[in-house]
Amino acid sequence: MNDQRSPITPLLMDAANAAARALTGFGAATVHEAAGRRGAVDHRIRPLRDGYRLCAPILTVSTIAGSNLLIHQALAQAPIGWALAVSTSQAGEDFGYWGDLMTRAAEHAGLAGIVIDGCVRDAAAIRDTDLPVFSRGVCLRGTIKVPDGTIGAAISLGGVAVRTGDVVVGDDDGVVVIPRDDAKETALHALARDRSEAEIMRKLDEGETLVDIFGWGSGPEAIGDPRE
Repeated sequence: MNDQRSPITPLLMDAANAAARALTGFGAATVHEAAGRRGAVDHRIRPLRDGYRLCAPILTVSTIAGSNLLIHQALAQAPIGWALAVSTSQAGEDFGYWGDLMTRAAEHAGLAGIVIDGCVRDAAAIRDTDLPVFSRGVCLRGTIKVPDGTIGAAISLGGVAVRTGDVVVGDDDGVVVIPRDDAKETALHALARDRSEAEIMRKLDEGETLVDIFGWGSGPEAIGDPRE
């Protein structure tokens, strides 16, 4: 059963918001690389349309297959600027857990977005909004309202262990989750990576090749930078 008291303390909110600010502006792939290639959510969890960009602290939700009651309750609890990360049971992909009414409610509540290990419906209406929605797909099958599951507890999201207050970064490349305590260090590595790639782009524009830049050579002994 769900305890409807908020799992987000003032201390946690401050720490999570700071972690999200540190990672704002970086792409999901860059963050994944900067984190030591950790935190990548299953690639089948995709943005519902191209162009979504999400970077926000997470409020976690776990629900049983076919019920979205706890998602509604979490939406009512989520702080402005936070995102929902929703875990359903393995069989739960065959339901549309999130739709146009919830999207409208999320917009009015100031939700940053949602990542769900399951499906959504009312896809065309959701795509017409600016709310970033990441899911395993689209399914028109409706849900019931059963108060089983958790809000704020640790979950597995697309194979990644996630806690409330961690940071989700999502875009056209996919979704990565970074533990809030690792966000600042990850951001430093991401910034260094972006600067390095800007320099590589400059060299490419001047006529150099990636083989030359990274020292990959042409033989099997070449190692160089594994960036690509």
